[in-house]
Parts: sequence; C-alpha cells; structure tokens
Amino acid sequence: MLFLIFSGCAGRGGTFIESVKFALEYSVPPMNFKEMIDASVKVERFSASTEYMTTVMLIKPSEYVRSSYRRGRWHVPPADLVTSLFLRDLRFSGLFKRVYSPDDIFAVDYNVDGRIEEFLQVDTPEGSYASLIILMTVTKRDTQHQGVNVVFQKTYRAIEPLKEKNPRGLAEGMSHATMRVSLSFMEDLRERLSP
Repeated sequence: MLFLIFSGCAGRGGTFIESVKFALEYSVPPMNFKEMIDASVKVERFSASTEYMTTVMLIKPSEYVRSSYRRGRWHVPPADLVTSLFLRDLRFSGLFKRVYSPDDIFAVDYNVDGRIEEFLQVDTPEGSYASLIILMTVTKRDTQHQGVNVVFQKTYRAIEPLKEKNPRGLAEGMSHATMRVSLSFMEDLRERLSP
C-alpha cells in the first residue's frame, strides 16, 4: 500500500493540473533476533548526494541522461523517507535496548548515519527497475579520547524490477528495495555488535 497526496493548481484556461506525491511504504519486516544488544542507538537524519536532495522522481533513461516524472513527486526528499523507515524498523526489531530519533538529544552508545548515493528509476531495453544505493556508517563515541570511532561502514545496493513504469511503480519498487537494504543492514549490525 502506498501513501498518496493529491495537490494541484489551475493551468491556462482553468484546467486543473493534478500532482500526486508518493511515499515509501512496507510492512515491518520479520526479524528473528534472539538476543537484544544491551546498548542504545540513535538514527541520525540521512544525507544524500546533491541530485537526490529534492522531491523530484528521477529517471535514468540512458547513459548520461536524467529525466523525471512530470506529475509524480516524492512526498519528502528521499533521505527523509529512508530515515523514517530505518528508524521504525530498528525500533520494531528488538535488536537494541533503546532506539532514538534524530530529534532526541540523549547520549547514546552508537550513532547510525546513512547517505543516499542513488535513488532513481533506471530504464533498460530489458525493463525498468528501482535502484537504491546507501552508504551506512555506524560510529561509537570514544569517551577516553573525546572522539568518535567508526565501528563499521558499508555500501548497500538493491535493485527492484518495476511492475509498472510510472510514479506508483517506482514508489512500490523503491519500497521493496529499501526494505531489503534495511534487513541486510540490521543483520550486519547484529553480527558486528552482538557480544
């Protein structure tokens, strides 16, 4: 199920131009973490490469070319869409004792940062797919030296074939790609941080 917002304005001659805004949406993925990590984690607001700091739904129809959907847009920029889902998934996973949002100001054991490096539809002669690349970084504060240590850093990539070549199809495909990356990231967190 996708979250849609309709908005529009009157064009020339009083014609109503409809714009539809899309969000990422998927059910909380099933997770089988048997042991909780006795630590707190804060999900920071993700950042993005310059071309993805917008609500435009980008398309790569061929090499060196970018276009976009005229009447479909993301509800908020991709970094915000993905941040909220990763935060939700971590909270429901039971992996950490406490999970905080970017707005919380508590001292925590670990910080999770993400950077969107690709977030677009790719068209090929074989079909279209949603392409998602995120660089994830987990840091831990070094209280002894008043610094920050990188616990691990990894680039995640997911591609998802589109059922429909339109904004709704892109939103659905990108939702599946985001869920796959979120699950992979949490599995890596469990492996790296479990005692």
